[in-house]
Amino acid sequence: KATRILHDHFHEGCGVEISEAKGEFTLHGRTVEKALCLCAGSGITPLMSMVRTLHDLGEELDLCLIQCSRTASDVLFGQELAMLSRSMPKLRVETVFSRPSDLDSNRPGRLNKSQLALLVPDASDRTAFVCGPTGFMAVMRGHLLELGIPADRIFEEAFGPRPATTSKISAGEKAVVSFERSGFHVEADEDTTILNCAETAGIHIETACQMGLCGTCKVKLTRGEVDMSDMGGLSEVDCKDGFILACCSRPRGHVAVDL
Repeated sequence: KATRILHDHFHEGCGVEISEAKGEFTLHGRTVEKALCLCAGSGITPLMSMVRTLHDLGEELDLCLIQCSRTASDVLFGQELAMLSRSMPKLRVETVFSRPSDLDSNRPGRLNKSQLALLVPDASDRTAFVCGPTGFMAVMRGHLLELGIPADRIFEEAFGPRPATTSKISAGEKAVVSFERSGFHVEADEDTTILNCAETAGIHIETACQMGLCGTCKVKLTRGEVDMSDMGGLSEVDCKDGFILACCSRPRGHVAVDL
């Protein structure tokens, strides 16, 4: 999405303000004794950043990275990972092929729970980072939970939006957002986000990507329902605790937010 915007709207000489990277899909600021990274396709990209950072800082973290590919020719960063493995004794790299040739691997087929348990027998002791297609992440999350990793130690990075909920307000009907601590009430139509309403009321919400990806604009919904089209910026624990992302949540009826 960002690449398309740059091509369409920017040219040589334009000034761009870039903030520091934000979000929860990171090792930084988190106590992790052992890590498990699962990826498919280009989902390896953010995980490579983690591995490179560990290498550059000389940090020794027990890390197992499993890359799922169709064939050996589809493996990404293979040579670099082999080099990093030689200089990082606690890094273990595994590859699972869904459509292997006879020479590709002795572990053919899509990664399942039994195979994952064999590859990572101490999975329950690890913090997991999962990145790839939506279906892949959903399946891996189920496996990880069944192998004993608690939900608050499973972090995901999505490349596409989660399906929005189907609740809608009637044509012409106005939703109302109540900011409980501030005492403001703002009317909203079908396309207005919680962030839009907060700006209308003069209430500041910290934001960054405004795409539902980084998690910076997380707020707690205390009443009502919203349509949230996020891109993985909330953990499962956050969702269960009632948090939403203000930038991509649209009120359905009367809702209240803890702000």
